[in-house]
Amino acid sequence: MIKTILQPSNDGNAIITIVNGETYEKKWNDYPRENWKEYCNKYNLGLFVVTEDLISKDDPHWKKATWQKLILGDSMVKYNSEVGNLCYIDSDFLINPKAPNVFDNFQEDKISLVSQFKNLPFDEHLIKRRISFFRNKYYDNKYPLDSAIFMSIGALSDYHNKPRLDDYACAGFFMFNVRNHSKKLKGLFFKYKSDIESITGGGDEFHFNFEIQNNFPIQWLDYKYQALWVYEMAAYYPFLYQTINQNNTDLIKSCVLTSLENNFFLHFAGSWYESEMLMIEGLFKESNVMKEFNHYLNQSVTGEPKGVIKPKE
Repeated sequence: MIKTILQPSNDGNAIITIVNGETYEKKWNDYPRENWKEYCNKYNLGLFVVTEDLISKDDPHWKKATWQKLILGDSMVKYNSEVGNLCYIDSDFLINPKAPNVFDNFQEDKISLVSQFKNLPFDEHLIKRRISFFRNKYYDNKYPLDSAIFMSIGALSDYHNKPRLDDYACAGFFMFNVRNHSKKLKGLFFKYKSDIESITGGGDEFHFNFEIQNNFPIQWLDYKYQALWVYEMAAYYPFLYQTINQNNTDLIKSCVLTSLENNFFLHFAGSWYESEMLMIEGLFKESNVMKEFNHYLNQSVTGEPKGVIKPKE
């Protein structure tokens, strides 16, 4: 079942997510929903959520819900023919309300992806070392210091017995044109049956990457459209690993909002404690200080020297 939260304007651009099940739907409604609506209203984007399976569980091709991103276009044609371009994002995203319109430079003949290996603003291997070390140090000493987190793109391809890929996207974000791509995307979904095996326990990420990159021209977008909070935290806020049992929500909130200010879309992917940092009450209530700062950004500056200024002794 698809629900309409906001109807798209005449250009037919819309954001869609999957929140199958009451738990996921409640989490989305309680936390990121209003944040998404603010962004969509700013650019007159449609907003849709899938709340139930788009295919029967009795179908031999039924798979984990995230696979159903591949049949969103086909389902949308039947549900709302006015939608032309879709941006799919996982339900555990935050969106910077001041971010540019994600559809502004979208190329309708291509699928848009964001790499989780290349063109990052930091060293990918070092970030994964930090994640592994600090999870082991502060979360659970059973967390392995050497695991599949370090698999290269080539190793992931070899594991799944597929030809090697040149790049690898996080499957929590992609953009496509409904008319140009839906039929082929649907075919890719039905290419695999329920017993599909993957390194993520039947998840779609590798096969999504393999099929999309081998069947469509790709438009690779800036990391800022799918910044990974787990990377951001390890790179810029490693002290947060020590706060997991301290209930220091104000500190976490400040770091999350700073990361969001520096990016466009922020993804809280994963099943470890970092992903739970999305669920902070009042996260989107802009502080008076930030309101003042954003007002200050609209003021012109001259750079006129004011002499030597020192803090009071």
